[in-house]
Order: sequence, then structure tokens, then C-alpha cells
Amino acid sequence: MLLVKRKVDNKLLAIKVISKLKIIEEETLSHIRNEKFVLEHVDSKFILKMDGFFQTETNLFFITECLETDLYYLLKNSKNKRFSEEEVAFFTIGIAVALQNLHDLNFTYRDLKPENVLINSKGFPVLCDFGLINLLVPTHKAYTMCGTPEYFAPELIVSNFYDERVDWWALGILM
Repeated sequence: MLLVKRKVDNKLLAIKVISKLKIIEEETLSHIRNEKFVLEHVDSKFILKMDGFFQTETNLFFITECLETDLYYLLKNSKNKRFSEEEVAFFTIGIAVALQNLHDLNFTYRDLKPENVLINSKGFPVLCDFGLINLLVPTHKAYTMCGTPEYFAPELIVSNFYDERVDWWALGILM
């Protein structure tokens, strides 16, 4: 991840660089397309914003707003290594809105964890890292095991088909 400051307004930006060779080797083109779609089209203050996208012969470049802290960092550096009930409720509501925005478009996030919840300058949670996002055709289910095992829903653990409810399970675990 590269960080740059835009000259026009001195805004800090992040650049995510993805190797095209890696996309081919790992067969993740559909995930990259879904990630780009979400970053470009989902209009929510709880989902990371994309400022630009370009590519070279060897790499793809996602340019996004740069939010300098995440939920994991806040928790790790909090006085008691825990949040108050009010803080948990606040973060949970913001994350739930972000997940619902994705589910309304038939996307399953599949990678909810504290490191993927950035905190903006107003203290709101913002989902990032859409590399595992999956587009589910209504009434269909996914079967790929992916994400962070500590947040897996039971149907992921036993390798059953699943849908967007795995995100709600992960949110419950995160809470």
C-alpha cells in the first residue's frame, strides 16, 4: 500500500497495487471486478471511497481515500483493551449499515474483522478491503471458504453453502 498526498487539496490518498499476474494465478478476476464496482458505485459514508483507478501492463491501481486508523488499532491502544457498550453500539450500527448497503446489491462481504474497519476523521466506521467480496445472484448461495477463521459462521466451518447471513454472524462475533 502506498500513501501519497494529492497536491490540489493536500488530501492523503492510499494506492492499492495489485499484480495482474497474481490475479491470473489466483483466479480472482471476478473478485477484483466486484471490488472495483463496490468502490465506484456504493454511496455510503460507511464504505471506503475510490478516488481513481488505472492500470499498466503489469498492475492495477486503486486510489482511495486514506483513513489512518482502524478498529483493531483503536482497540489495541484503548486503556482497558475494550470498548464501552456505547462505543460497541456505535461501531456496530455503522458496520451494519455498510453490510446492508452491500447486501442490497447482492454482495456478500465475507471478510469482516477489526483490521478491515477503518475509522474516519469523524469517528465513523468505514469498511475497506473488498478483495473477498462476492456477488450472489438472488436465491443462490456461495460455497468458497474464505475470510478470517475467527469470524467464520458455522456453515463456513462445515463447508456448506452460505449467503449474506455469514456477514451478520461475523458482525456478532466482532461485537
